[in-house]
Amino acid sequence: MEASKCPKCGEEPFFVEHIEKWYCYECNTYVDGTEEDHEHAEETVEHIEDQVASEIAPAVIDSEQMDEVPVREAFKDYSDDYEDELAADLAEISEVEPKEAMLSAIPKGVPDVVAPAAEPKTDMTIRMCTNCGQPLKWIEKYQRHYCYGCKKYAPKEDKPKEEAKPAPEMKACPDCGGELKYVEKYSEWYCYSCKKYPLRRKKAVEQPKPAAKPSTKPSGAGMCPKCGKPLKWIEKYERHYCVACKEYAPKEKKTCPACGDDMKFIPEYNEWYCYKCKKYSLRPSKPVFLL
Repeated sequence: MEASKCPKCGEEPFFVEHIEKWYCYECNTYVDGTEEDHEHAEETVEHIEDQVASEIAPAVIDSEQMDEVPVREAFKDYSDDYEDELAADLAEISEVEPKEAMLSAIPKGVPDVVAPAAEPKTDMTIRMCTNCGQPLKWIEKYQRHYCYGCKKYAPKEDKPKEEAKPAPEMKACPDCGGELKYVEKYSEWYCYSCKKYPLRRKKAVEQPKPAAKPSTKPSGAGMCPKCGKPLKWIEKYERHYCVACKEYAPKEKKTCPACGDDMKFIPEYNEWYCYKCKKYSLRPSKPVFLL
């Protein structure tokens, strides 16, 4: 269907697809079947009016009934109207109360008494501020008293001073006869003249002597080849030293009797060794039996 103008206002209507009709928003009516729509609208209005009237009618009736409620006389005494009912209720209560009292009198299991946990001992003595006289508050975190009036901590309590130990009797030095001074740090007597502790007893502790190391000194005392004086053996350098010449003597050399090469002295065994023959050439080949 092609769009046409509204016959009433001349505006273009809008096509509603689900009902397949043209609707004019200016007239608020459908273009086709305007008479049917008008009749339908009148029926809707009548239905709404009947519904509203049915809801309002009970409310009007209730208000009329409230107006008809009789009002009691202002000075009439109504206290005696319910005396019989109150007496019956009191009788029932008096019968129930003795039963409850008997039940409550029955001894029940007594629970075990648990001793409270021991609380940490605190300083319960209340100190007063020396400045303003107000009580001080003990601060557990800092272990100090605090004054909220002065807004500062109170001075710490002075601990009782320990009595000083009596000084020992004066003594005389056994060496020089002078006065000795007692040194508390070492608990001993000191003599400033002798500059020592004369009364100190030294315990002579015999220390075990170290085991003698095998001597690396070659057998036989050598003579200096220059001056002919005896040489001194230096253990640290394992060499002979001439005090007169102030120099070390040349190292002793020995030749292998088998191959003629130089031999090396082995201090551990105190013997000469030939590396070419790989043996101690000066060692006797056959054991010598002593008779």
